[in-house]
Amino acid sequence: MDKGEVLGSLFRPPHNNTYRSGHHEVVRRPDSEEEMYRFCFITTIALLAGCGKDESASEECHWPNTYYPDKDGDGKGEYGADGSTRACEAPEGFVGNFDDCNDTEPTAWDYAPEVWYDGIHQKCNDYGSWDDFDQDGDGHRVTQLEGKTEPEGGWGDDCDDTVHSVNPGEPEYPDGLDNNCDGKVDENSTGRWYLDEDRDGHSVSRIWFSVSRGSLDDICLPVGYCNLASWQFHEAPTDCNDSDASSYPRAQELLDGYDNNCDGKVDENAR
Repeated sequence: MDKGEVLGSLFRPPHNNTYRSGHHEVVRRPDSEEEMYRFCFITTIALLAGCGKDESASEECHWPNTYYPDKDGDGKGEYGADGSTRACEAPEGFVGNFDDCNDTEPTAWDYAPEVWYDGIHQKCNDYGSWDDFDQDGDGHRVTQLEGKTEPEGGWGDDCDDTVHSVNPGEPEYPDGLDNNCDGKVDENSTGRWYLDEDRDGHSVSRIWFSVSRGSLDDICLPVGYCNLASWQFHEAPTDCNDSDASSYPRAQELLDGYDNNCDGKVDENAR
């Protein structure tokens, strides 16, 4: 007799503890303390015995997951990889995400923090124009850095590669910075300068500053609103929408719900 049959015989109630109801045999509730103890004892033994379950049998996987190869071991899987697999647990060398845009470099993945001047594009899902030696994106590479290997294409002439409005091609603004990298601060910075927040080459009259009005920090409220590291400034306000880089005078009209060419009309003759 196997374990299941033994347990079944233990659970079989006394012959006088059942009655018929139609075609069914119904077990009465134990009507004595002795029978109640017997029932609890048998139930406990059955639970401890595993109710006849074979612990050596492997459980079948009904809901496998998709896993992606992680060749560089950074915990990020390669998206679009042909080698993805489905399993209940991640095989060795696979992970349950596809957040790696460069699976050959362990410091690079989607939205990874960028480490400048090392020649590696860590945030590799940023597919815009990128130069690891032009941190502020002003088109001027940083000047030679001590302890760094010269990059392909050479060093640049940017004296402050963290501020977009500082490089040898920039005019001098009254902002307390050496904008044109000539070693002087705010020299010959006269007239008004207007903010170009979307960097499309055209400014608006909403924010401007001059020597007589004060520094840019005095004008940009709340404090910290002006982003010197990325914004540009021009001597004339000509932009009608400084939050959209595709909108400025004589721009091509697009079917986008904006007045792209600043003529007061929206989507006319749009392509």
